[in-house]
Amino acid sequence: MLFSDLGCLEPEDSVKNDELLLRAHSSGDIPDVVCIYTRTRPAVSLGRSSVAEKSVDLDYAERMGISIVRRASGGSAIFSDRAQITYVAIFRDGGYPREDVFKKVCDCIVGALEHMGIRGEYKPINDVLVNGRKISGSAQKRFRGSILQHGTLIVADDRETMESVLIPLKKRSATTSLEEILGSIPRREDIVEALKAGFSSFNGTLEERPQSTFFLL
Repeated sequence: MLFSDLGCLEPEDSVKNDELLLRAHSSGDIPDVVCIYTRTRPAVSLGRSSVAEKSVDLDYAERMGISIVRRASGGSAIFSDRAQITYVAIFRDGGYPREDVFKKVCDCIVGALEHMGIRGEYKPINDVLVNGRKISGSAQKRFRGSILQHGTLIVADDRETMESVLIPLKKRSATTSLEEILGSIPRREDIVEALKAGFSSFNGTLEERPQSTFFLL
């Protein structure tokens, strides 16, 4: 599997690039890959069939400059900003059950946390918890022989904004962050190294490639 840090992407570009990567993989144009990126500004990502009016306080989002984007995968609406790192893993569909695939990828996040000295655990079907609270969630899409699974790792948690923009409001006790666990915000390069270590367990090898290889827009 190849690895690429795409740096900071505009919210609209990030969801388009995820879809292009999936289609390129399905066509055989790129190999199995995991990319990570940070969004340049706050955004709400709607699942494939989410209804914006029922998921987002649109007036609040407009006042606060929060983008609304729609991702390729299913699931509920999520809030992300510069204080979260997003990963997208794309690989060949081996016909495994959905939960088995979620676990395989989420175990890579658990491994990344372990690299940072944090004990995480996989919670079916698509979350990673630390001390019983969510630090990473994910969603999945299958397309013509390929699987895309993407999710976020919460570095710092802007719960006030998240609770204000999402409908229904999230519970304050539901999430945690690297900042909360470690007492400070880790350097981005340290988080990247941890993610590389975690995803190296996916199929035993991980080869780094430059950003330009997998930013397809």
